[in-house]
Amino acid sequence: MKETDELSRHDHEAIARAAIATMFNWLDDPSDATIQSASGPAHISPANCRRVWSEILARLRNEAGF
Repeated sequence: MKETDELSRHDHEAIARAAIATMFNWLDDPSDATIQSASGPAHISPANCRRVWSEILARLRNEAGF
């Protein structure tokens, strides 16, 4: 994968892939407050919530080809 500064202005596919990769990186690090608030409605511990989220995200990355 190219670094953002290596991308040509007309390399739309590479720019889109870089944006999606950035989104996955951002989603990979949810805050403790987010995990805490999601674990309650899911009726699981925050630790299990974080593990489930990580597994879901890994599968989504795989499906997206990252």
